[in-house]
Amino acid sequence: MSAITIETVHVKERPILCIRHIGPYQGIGLAFTTLEDELAQLGIKGEAMLALYHDNPAETSQASLRSDAAAQVSENHHIATQRLTADRIAAGRFARWIHKGPYSGLHTTWQAGYQAMHQLGLQSKGICYEEYLNDPCHTAPEDLMTAIYQQIE
Repeated sequence: MSAITIETVHVKERPILCIRHIGPYQGIGLAFTTLEDELAQLGIKGEAMLALYHDNPAETSQASLRSDAAAQVSENHHIATQRLTADRIAAGRFARWIHKGPYSGLHTTWQAGYQAMHQLGLQSKGICYEEYLNDPCHTAPEDLMTAIYQQIE
């Protein structure tokens, strides 16, 4: 793995529709399948696909971890349904780094990113999430690109 490059960026508010997943973070795929089905039934195309992580796996049991499969949507489509929750990622200052390759390697990139943040003196606070920059259905695993965001103080 190459060295992690951390950027600090200001992220604008992001309206999202999401499906909650409880359990190991690696199991969020089923929530994405449900999310995509719900969006298709409503005729909504997400502007970006995101995975939000709410708990620290070092402090919370695997069975209790909370995450959301989410799609950023336009304000016109920011509506809750029986299965979709309308939410927002608040605007703020974030550390961002990129993972290239299969999703199975994301855990290592997360850890390396937090180590790099620590070396830069950046303190995490609030939400962290992944943004999938290309479509895994049409992209070879070694070419997948994922942006990782961690809100910072």
